[in-house]
Order: sequence, then structure tokens, then C-alpha cells
Amino acid sequence: MRWTQLLRKDLAMGPRSPVVLWALILPVVLTLLLRGVFGSLFDPQPRLGIVDEGSSAIPAAALELEGFEVEILDGAERLVELVESHDFDAGLVLQAGFDDSVRAGEQPLIQVSISGQSLESDRLIIGSAILDLVRGITDSTGVVDVDLVVIGQESIDLSLRLLPLMVIMAVAIAGTMVTASSMVDEKETGTMDALLVTPLSVGETMLSKGVFGALLAVLTGLITLAINSAFGSQPWAVILAI
Repeated sequence: MRWTQLLRKDLAMGPRSPVVLWALILPVVLTLLLRGVFGSLFDPQPRLGIVDEGSSAIPAAALELEGFEVEILDGAERLVELVESHDFDAGLVLQAGFDDSVRAGEQPLIQVSISGQSLESDRLIIGSAILDLVRGITDSTGVVDVDLVVIGQESIDLSLRLLPLMVIMAVAIAGTMVTASSMVDEKETGTMDALLVTPLSVGETMLSKGVFGALLAVLTGLITLAINSAFGSQPWAVILAI
């Protein structure tokens, strides 16, 4: 097939084209832009509110944690309201006598309120930090039961909502702009006229350019998904969808 020879030429010369390089860099630029403005690339520190109904040592230790915004409140009801409105990512209520129960080897229940709009990463970080704070009271491990309660409606991060748009933009630009630019370059350099006097037909020329654009579009779509870790549990289904 004669059109494959033209395709091989485009694949070999493509990386030298600024338009092709821009199409390959575009997924990275879009990811940095959208995550920086809307997403989790520059997220604030996890915010934790604590209500101590006794005289636990945990609040003082929590205030010394690095990488957290910790605030001590007076009432559990007020804490729940702030968590629900996403003023805090999580809220912790310590019952009276909590430290004594832990030291006595009992298994007191910790109820942690989680904001429905908090990031999954923040939930894991806060949960791990709370367990470390409790274990700081005693040398034993596994001394508490933690009950996580999500307050408010679960929401999807805005950067994830915009991910399909990023993929569409990357695929569309790579598949259309690069192909059109290649055709214009062929016309300006005169190679298009030279191709038309060869046995290669116009249809075969268009087919070669179209396949090149399709391959580049799939590649940029895969790069976008890979950067955002969006292949999920069925990567082959996602690849076929592209």
C-alpha cells in the first residue's frame, strides 16, 4: 500500500514539527492549568476541627502537627455545622475520660465527621494522623475503634469533572489541527504537487494524513489520562473509548 510510505515519512518527520510537539505537550499544559486553578495540585492543608469534652492531651498534640490546619472548638454541634459547610475537612470529638480509657486498655469509640466535599487524600491523611495522635497516649496499637461519618453531599472534584473536556480538547486538537497543518506544510513546500504526479492518489494522501492524525490523537488522549491517573480498573475499555 503506497499510502503507508507517506505515513512512515510523517511518523519519522513528525517529532520535528512544532505543531506536533505542541500537541504532545498540550495534555501536560492543560493538566497543570486546570488542576492549578480548579483542582488539587495546589490544595490547602487538611483542616481538622477538634472538640474536647474532657481534658485530653490530643488537642495540644494536634496543634503541633505539621501540614495541618487545626482549630479547637467548644461545642460538637458547632463542629458538625462547620464540617457540613466544608469549613473543615474533618471534625473530631473527644469524650470525657478518653485518655484514661485508652491507657486502661479499653477500646473507646472515636467518631470522626468527614466533609462530603473533602478530598479522598485528605481523608486518608487525617485518619492516619488521628490514629497516630491516639497511639501517642500509650505504646500499644489498635486500641480504638474509629467510626467515620460523612456529613453533607458527596461531591466530585472539579478537576475530575473537567477531565473529559481535557481529553476531548487534546484529542480534537491533535487529530484536526496537526493534520491540517501537515497538509498546509505540504502545500507550501511544494511536496503536495510532487505527490500528485506520483502514482499516489489524492485519496491515499488524505488517508495517510488522516491515519497520522488519528494515531496522534489517541496518543495525546492516553497521555492526558495517564497524567491524571484516570484509566481506572478497566484501562482497555478506556483506551477503546478513545
